[in-house]
Amino acid sequence: MRSKNFSISAGFTLMELMITVAIVGILAAIALPNYSEYIRRSDRLEARTTLFEAASWMERNFSVGNSYLAAGNLPELPEGLNRSPKTGPSKYVISLAVATASTYSLQAEPQATPTDKCGTFLLDETGARSVGEDAQASVTECWR
Repeated sequence: MRSKNFSISAGFTLMELMITVAIVGILAAIALPNYSEYIRRSDRLEARTTLFEAASWMERNFSVGNSYLAAGNLPELPEGLNRSPKTGPSKYVISLAVATASTYSLQAEPQATPTDKCGTFLLDETGARSVGEDAQASVTECWR
């Protein structure tokens, strides 16, 4: 009696491998832009939070000296309120755009993503929120 040699193939066929690569490519094409936008939204939220913290710091200074100015000059924001995030690479620079004895305007300017659709965030002493001229989205959309 003869024994038959059956060869059992192990591994994947080229077709199976190509289908898998195509599926992974499609998923990556969908997921990567969504993930990137999620990261940008998170960075914008952190910048807005830091703007509110800087505004609170300005109000505390006003309550002490009855002026937003420090000895007649623009005050310097303390370390931790002049950038966002507070640690790691800076994505937004927080600065005092304009200040008088009774008014101020804070801005958060994007650094890492200068083409961000919201651009520069602005906040004044009344709590009015706006975006810079470089914004490609509405104030409502950017500040929500």
